[in-house]
Amino acid sequence: MFSLNQVQILQMGIEESAQSLKFLIKTYASIVKASSLNGLIKFN
Repeated sequence: MFSLNQVQILQMGIEESAQSLKFLIKTYASIVKASSLNGLIKFN
């Protein structure tokens, strides 16, 4: 069995991972948007 302290640490780690994953996805999305805009400008 996990102790309560271990469970809390685990939950904190999961939440931090989720936050950084969201940040990575946002960053990736903005990079993709920027590069596709650059692509459109080059084609015109």
